Amino acid sequence: MKEKRELKSLKKRLDNLSSIIKVNEIINSTLNLKELLATIMEISQEVMGVEAASLMLKDEKTKELVYEVALGEKGEAIKERFKLKKGQGIAGWVAEKESPLLVPDVREDPRFDNRIDQATGFKTKSILAVPMKAKGKLIGVLEAINPLKEPFGAEEIELFTTFANQAGIAIENARLHQFLLDKQRVEEELRIARLIQKNILPKKYPIVEGAEFWARNIPAEGISGDFYDFIELSPEQIGIVIGDICGKGIPAALSMAKTISDFRLVAFLHNRVAPLPKKLSRTVTAMNNILTEGSTLGLFVTLVYLLLDIKKGTLTYVNAGHPAPLLRRRSGKIELLESKKGLPLGIFSGFSFEEEEIKLKEGDLLLLYTDGLVEAKGKEGRRFSTERLYKLVKEGPEDAAGLGKRIAQKIKLFSLGKPPSDDLTVVTIKIDKLHPHLSPPPSRQDSGGQVRGRIEEGGNLLKFQ
Repeated sequence: MKEKRELKSLKKRLDNLSSIIKVNEIINSTLNLKELLATIMEISQEVMGVEAASLMLKDEKTKELVYEVALGEKGEAIKERFKLKKGQGIAGWVAEKESPLLVPDVREDPRFDNRIDQATGFKTKSILAVPMKAKGKLIGVLEAINPLKEPFGAEEIELFTTFANQAGIAIENARLHQFLLDKQRVEEELRIARLIQKNILPKKYPIVEGAEFWARNIPAEGISGDFYDFIELSPEQIGIVIGDICGKGIPAALSMAKTISDFRLVAFLHNRVAPLPKKLSRTVTAMNNILTEGSTLGLFVTLVYLLLDIKKGTLTYVNAGHPAPLLRRRSGKIELLESKKGLPLGIFSGFSFEEEEIKLKEGDLLLLYTDGLVEAKGKEGRRFSTERLYKLVKEGPEDAAGLGKRIAQKIKLFSLGKPPSDDLTVVTIKIDKLHPHLSPPPSRQDSGGQVRGRIEEGGNLLKFQ
């Protein structure tokens, strides 16, 4: 008699081993997580010969067990309505102890939580619950409910535990695969976003007789919330705007694209309404109203808008909560263009902005920048600071491109070659001569080698290596 029982037990173990080998092939045949979870549950119900089965995965944030798949007549109702905390119910106990648990009669076990039965009308009689692990870490719990034939025994516990471990590894592999696919998709979206931004930012510098321009935009996350633009308002006037959308990443980049497009349109419209006074302040006020009334992301914008008039030899500017531009005179004296600084755009509608005007002189060098420049982090979290920037401007090269490149180089060295913690943008303008007129507007074709009229390849978006 004893030999027959041992023989029967051995045969059952061999059958279970054969089942596990087949099951392993099946669950490793797909990397689609949704398909995999459904397959695991179908196999659980079939191999264990039960009325119902459920699979719960641990939420790493809440540490709760979440029903991912529940098979049986009331499976969908269970999946949609219930979560278990660690230690709650049979599954919660298994998650807490990370050990299998066989409950032949749930009516005799105080750990059983009958809320699911009450809500669904399902009647649980017996449960075998086992932990699912991957690389020694608990990822969830598998349950086999109400055996259809013989009660669960030691062989079933061993079989279900082995199956759960295989399932756990398969789930982690599928999760990793999904993560890589998501990462690849995000990288592709970012690549497209970078191309869009590159096309939005100026491709060429204005060709202005007597003035030189240079600009760099260095994003923190591949795409930028900073922006700048050169707006040819008339043969005698060039509008320059530099701005910073609060935040970074895709939301800031989307807002940047809309803001720069709207700003160009508003600037042109206000410039054409002659002889309207205070065109710059009216432009910025109009943009503030547009952003305040139309924003759904809750983002605001700081910017400086300037008007360079070569014929008059003047620079007019409006500041909306942005770092003040620096003006280095030919004598080496540094002037901070501190107008009455208004609120950032997009916070409060109806706000009126004031503009200031200064006289320019030949040899003047102007620096516009976003706060990511002075807030760039170096060793031990030290910031680049306005003091370092002032010194760099005072002692830097006397041409626009030379000063701009020196600043970009210094920031890269200061940041130890790491990407900046915030988007940063630099625009430099050098006044070589003051003329009574501008040269004709540049062609949209290549300027034929005139470095002053073109932005070098990669000039809009500069990556830190």
